[in-house]
Amino acid sequence: ELVLLGLDRTLDLYLEYGRLQDASPASFAYSAWRADGHWRTFAKGLFRDDAHEKVDGRVFASVTRVWRFQNKIYSKYPSLELARSVYVATGTGRTRCDGYWCTDGGVTDGCPVFRDGARHQLVVRSTRCPGLNKDVLAKFGVQDVPDFVHRGQDDIVALLSGDTPPPTLRLFGPDDDAATFK
Repeated sequence: ELVLLGLDRTLDLYLEYGRLQDASPASFAYSAWRADGHWRTFAKGLFRDDAHEKVDGRVFASVTRVWRFQNKIYSKYPSLELARSVYVATGTGRTRCDGYWCTDGGVTDGCPVFRDGARHQLVVRSTRCPGLNKDVLAKFGVQDVPDFVHRGQDDIVALLSGDTPPPTLRLFGPDDDAATFK
């Protein structure tokens, strides 16, 4: 989303989604089912024309293949359809992606680990937020969006100031083992 839309438009997208949720509140299960359709609609709007070329080699997405719960990291998008289906898989309960039934990569290992020594890696585990209502994984309202932004800002300030790292963030060097942050 950030690569294709930029920060402001991405935030607007989530605020609008929050407004939709607030206008039609539902249970967690129904919200998750409804989100599947929303993600497909988002994918059609986000990935148009040559969008897959813009994300190719720049966006790393973690997807869980439901059969045998295997994690697959995608970073190459030779087609618009693959880029769309990977995007949908990162936000739905179950969908077809690359010929497999898939769901979000967080089910198995939502953390792409780079071992090429070329970069540091910031790992974000939003599900580790203290006091986070797990229902926001499928449904959230307008007020939840600024709360997420503020929480993220507070966490990054704590991380960069050298204080005790927040439970949601870790910065790993090229030689560090990110697998310890599960």
